[in-house]
Amino acid sequence: MKKIIFKGCGTAIATPFNKDGVDLQEFSKLVEEQIQKILNKIRPYLNSEGGDLEYLGFKDGIVYIRMLGACIDGGALDSTLKEGIEALLLENVPEVIEVKNLQMGDDADAILN
Repeated sequence: MKKIIFKGCGTAIATPFNKDGVDLQEFSKLVEEQIQKILNKIRPYLNSEGGDLEYLGFKDGIVYIRMLGACIDGGALDSTLKEGIEALLLENVPEVIEVKNLQMGDDADAILN
């Protein structure tokens, strides 16, 4: 990865680019927007069953979420996560390789930073 320095308004800013000249910070934002749009489409189905999800972040191809409400104890948690949420994200966002559900009490900040 190379860094290109932009100088404007008197401040130098280092922005990481990949070998093809793609701004990785901007690209990461676009991927996260795609992920959140898909999760927002899933949310009404979860809500109709008394559940929900919280998007925690995206790192190294893994989407981190926290299942909430009825989804926490539901017997269909694994299938909802893998066959529903993960399948949709894998199909629609090529950068996603896996979805992980973090339990209450798991330190999302430590995982994502």
